[in-house]
Amino acid sequence: MGCSGSKTAESPKSKPEGQQENKGDENKEAGVYITEDEAIQYIVNELATTEERAKKIVAQVNHNDDGKISNEELVEMWAKCKERRAELKSEFEEIDKDKSGYITTDEAVQVFSKRFTGLPEASVKAIIKRYDSDGSGKLRYDEFIYFYGNMIVKRETIVKEFEKLDPDNKGQLPASDLERILVDVCVIDDYMAKSLVEDCDMNKDGLINRQEFEKLLNDMFE
Repeated sequence: MGCSGSKTAESPKSKPEGQQENKGDENKEAGVYITEDEAIQYIVNELATTEERAKKIVAQVNHNDDGKISNEELVEMWAKCKERRAELKSEFEEIDKDKSGYITTDEAVQVFSKRFTGLPEASVKAIIKRYDSDGSGKLRYDEFIYFYGNMIVKRETIVKEFEKLDPDNKGQLPASDLERILVDVCVIDDYMAKSLVEDCDMNKDGLINRQEFEKLLNDMFE
């Protein structure tokens, strides 16, 4: 998701120069990794964002806090972002009719409410306002793109939290557990989370299975 003039980042598919292969069983289990610093630089270049913001994204991805980030995880996450890059650029420019390089937060809400249809508009608005760094009521292109990239991270974080609360791999969680995940990750009110979870609990048994969970994610983030 780079902007014009940003440095071209090395694809995370390529192992950084000088980095050694993991050996033996560790390599079989862990695969190839890049360091947090390399991941941060990649994100800075791809999203044309600040190092501080990139660090926050990397922190959300690196759940075991070992200073290393899986190439596979980064590639998958940014592949999803890149699929939407051209569309987002076009939409931003369409809204930015005076070519000022800014759009209002209300205009951004209109765009993202259509993309993240399962999230209430009030929630989208609250999240977007967090990315208006100077409180001007306007978003620059990099802020606009950063918001979208971070929403992709939120989806991945929700999946990780689901798996963390299902250590025995039963494939289901109590509805209340999923509601708490949505409140914490998506910055939404309790009643909004409850409504979203109730809508995806197709058999109304108070448990959210994998199929229902996938439907919720698709409704919210696709």
